[in-house]
Amino acid sequence: MQRPLSDEERAAKEARLAQLRGQMNTRDGVTSSAAAAAAAMPQTHTTTYAYNDARDSDEEDACDDDEGDTFFREAERAHEGAAGVCMYAKPMGELMGETVETGPNARRCTVGDFELLRLAKMGDLLSFKEFAAAVGIDPAVFQDNHGRNALHYAADSGSVAMLQYLIEQQVPFTRDEKKMTPVDIAVLNQHNGAAKLLAETFSEAAEALKSYEEAIEAFTQPPPKFTMSKPAPPAPKESRQRSFWKNKAAGAAATPATTDTFATPLTVSQLTEAHHDQVVRALGGVSLTRDSHGFHNWLPPAESATLAATLPHATVVGAMQTVDGEEALRGVVVAVPLGGSLVGKSGALKAEDPVLVTQLAVSPTSRASNVATLMMAELQNSLQASKRTTVVFRSQLQLPVPAVGLLKWSQRSIAPGSVMRQRHSTEVFPDFYTYDEILRADIVAKHALTKSFCAQKASHREGWCGVDRGNLEQVKLVHAFVAENAAKLFDVAYVPDTTEDLLRVVAAEGLSAFVYVSPASGAITDFVVLRLRNPERPTGEGHAAAMCVYAIFTSFKGSEKAEEVLVLCEKLKCETVLIPNTFGFLDGELSRANFEELLLCREYLYVLRAPTESALPPTPLSKVAIPCAFI
Repeated sequence: MQRPLSDEERAAKEARLAQLRGQMNTRDGVTSSAAAAAAAMPQTHTTTYAYNDARDSDEEDACDDDEGDTFFREAERAHEGAAGVCMYAKPMGELMGETVETGPNARRCTVGDFELLRLAKMGDLLSFKEFAAAVGIDPAVFQDNHGRNALHYAADSGSVAMLQYLIEQQVPFTRDEKKMTPVDIAVLNQHNGAAKLLAETFSEAAEALKSYEEAIEAFTQPPPKFTMSKPAPPAPKESRQRSFWKNKAAGAAATPATTDTFATPLTVSQLTEAHHDQVVRALGGVSLTRDSHGFHNWLPPAESATLAATLPHATVVGAMQTVDGEEALRGVVVAVPLGGSLVGKSGALKAEDPVLVTQLAVSPTSRASNVATLMMAELQNSLQASKRTTVVFRSQLQLPVPAVGLLKWSQRSIAPGSVMRQRHSTEVFPDFYTYDEILRADIVAKHALTKSFCAQKASHREGWCGVDRGNLEQVKLVHAFVAENAAKLFDVAYVPDTTEDLLRVVAAEGLSAFVYVSPASGAITDFVVLRLRNPERPTGEGHAAAMCVYAIFTSFKGSEKAEEVLVLCEKLKCETVLIPNTFGFLDGELSRANFEELLLCREYLYVLRAPTESALPPTPLSKVAIPCAFI
């Protein structure tokens, strides 16, 4: 949280601002007529902290009133053409955190109270020097609200050149309010060169030097004592009614509108087996989901092995366009028959053979062409012809039909240092790029698994066994465990009727299923299924993310359930772990296991039996066990 300026500080900043404006007016002998001529010319460069001096006084007054105590937003910072910095100026193909754009063409970003320290955090020495000179800040005495100075922030970046400059400027080696020193920050980030330089320069750093494991143990953040989950937003008022099914399905023979008069019209129809490879390629990348929401910002919507095994049993509707004599897929939606049934507690509900509708995606170039509506109409006709009435789906939008509940995902990155070196770090840790005062070391201390945790869970790790889909005897035991416990433990649960249902839906091809075998009885007591996900261009040997897509726990309670998922993901070398608020996971339990909710990934879970009728009443999703995210 940014500290408001005192009256004395505000007066000092205003005086400094007046001084800078005076320098700008007289710089390089620019006369008032030349300044007027320059103001009339179009501006070709926009810098991060350079504002346009041609605004009139009324605009300046309004700006000052609006921006309040954030003095860097009050100041029209540096003379035109000064270097700017913004982490988002590089294309996403570059590794974020490794390369920083500087120069007059850098994209404008919000300048906060601790902008100077942010430049140190990003390791941008050039902009750091120029910004400090422009605003008159002495790096040796400037610090944030947590007692951290530029040395702490530079150690977080790992920039040896930045650290050497700060040492020459005699920036002191201090401890922050968490008793964390710059050398601790360097060790937490595994910046060995930075840690060595600090230890050689400061005797206090040499005395405080720890190993990585010792630093994690010393600075790991305890879980919060209580959790307040943010409520679901209300349905938007005065917005047009949205529905998943239409009361009367329109025929899909109509041609979607095209925004380009020279473009070939799109044709919506049910796709055949000949198109399956094309669907797998499209959904195995981000060509159809680019510029979408939630996980689709950085993860392809489906894994090729799971989708290829699912499509032969599914109804697939697509929008095709002929380009240069070849058919191109512009949109798709998939309906997967789950088999089995949705069962309520004590026999309150039984909906047989439900259908999961998923993977609705339209190419960015065709999203204003009514393609999704026509694909859904065609899918509705197909499902009605097959007499399938119960439909399960997730939607970011709130529909007029009552939802079963709000599906939320929580994450914890167990390899945060590795994630921070990859381009999708902006999706996993957006707060690092949004707030000046959040360091990589803070993220590592909160998310990384400690040595004591791994030692404590070592015996449990040996108790988890992978499910062999080819071992019929083992599959029968798993099916019996699910059938016995699912309806008993949850208010609403999917129960597979046969082992084939289990292998097609719960422990599908490409998923990683595990059972925990009791050392005392030798019986199965717990069951977890993980979906391993990677970006379109994976790097490294492990997996970028693991999603828990099914779970039944009978021996582990409370936050232990989430911790056991962490054990499995660490075993599989996964960097980020994602758990939904279904399958018995409570928000408080996930929070005590140091998970954080991803607000941008919230979706509503619907189960419909008619266009305007929900098959299930609103139910706490922790008491719901439906595999709705397995592809």
